[in-house]
Amino acid sequence: MAASFPYIQAYGVVLCVECQTCLLPSRSSQERHLRQPPHHRKGPQLQALLDLFATYELQLPSRVVLPNSPCSAAIDGLRCYSAFTCCLCTGCLTRSKHALEVHVSKAHQQKPAQQVEGSSWRECTIQTFFAEKQHIRYFVVDDAKEAAGASDAEKAELGDTLERIEQYCGRFLKQDTETPIGEILSWRLLLFIVSKEVVGPHQAQWDVDEKVLTYRDVDLHMDHVPRLLLSDFQQAQHLLYDELMFGAQNLPRMRTWALKDNLDADAFG
Repeated sequence: MAASFPYIQAYGVVLCVECQTCLLPSRSSQERHLRQPPHHRKGPQLQALLDLFATYELQLPSRVVLPNSPCSAAIDGLRCYSAFTCCLCTGCLTRSKHALEVHVSKAHQQKPAQQVEGSSWRECTIQTFFAEKQHIRYFVVDDAKEAAGASDAEKAELGDTLERIEQYCGRFLKQDTETPIGEILSWRLLLFIVSKEVVGPHQAQWDVDEKVLTYRDVDLHMDHVPRLLLSDFQQAQHLLYDELMFGAQNLPRMRTWALKDNLDADAFG
């Protein structure tokens, strides 16, 4: 039982092997973690673990001394992430390539087209002892240990979010070929529907806040998705109304109500 929660004395933290992150030092936080999935601990077993943790000299997240960056090897059992770091300074370490490009552009006056991997920025592997947003403190580890082999927990998080994207696609991009705009937009479904069964962690990765999805080296910001969908809708509407209906010669006039589509632009705004 204790083997699932090893104490790393060098850093004053206790690691949850299954979740690949460290537990907060307070007893209430530890109890909450152990009661929740995937552990479901309760009764004497729960109390025994909490009493064991109380014997450890655990540090507050802000007081945990980070390893030298980069350290010789990744901390065994702690989750690894793929990330990017600036080669021109030590002020940028991020999981978002877009954020790195913005940093290099603003701080070092290099436009994205001028940035070169290896001299402007480089890929790296990072870890953090605590997964809670307010306690995240990244540090670089040996690049030989790749983060491509994401943990089962990370894969589960990725699958849940991709499933949410599929739900949005089903809501806003309905394949309704009975309407003109639906006919035009139906092929777009092939581009927007993402199946979690065919997407591996080496293809798509989320940042810690699940705000940016990096898919095959392309960063997709979640707050951009509604604008992308609205743009596609407006382009299809322009093609249908302005070019096909009013721009072509000798086409019979059609009532506008016949062009009504199930997609409503207001739904995207």
